[in-house]
Amino acid sequence: MAAELGLAGVVLLPADQPLVTPEHLRAPREKQETSGKPIVASRYAGTVGVPVLFSLEYFPHLLRLEPAQGCKCIIMSNESDTLLVDCQAAEFDNRHSGRRQLGSQ
Repeated sequence: MAAELGLAGVVLLPADQPLVTPEHLRAPREKQETSGKPIVASRYAGTVGVPVLFSLEYFPHLLRLEPAQGCKCIIMSNESDTLLVDCQAAEFDNRHSGRRQLGSQ
């Protein structure tokens, strides 16, 4: 269906990253065009994740995810297809939401 709609990819972004700007959202597409990598994920706070761009070839992987499952497993299991870009603005949700980070007390 995505191909019929003319989609080349999708950017996933949660609502709890208010410091992510339109420039942050444009960067993955630009990086994908220059690198040829089908996944361009953000790197911040010692982790990888969203915002992330998945090209059309990864839509079947996304559709197989369980409702409560995030897309990090796709990123991590396809490292050779993934380009990581720094996005410190995405760290906001970890620092300000009241959620504990791994290893914190």
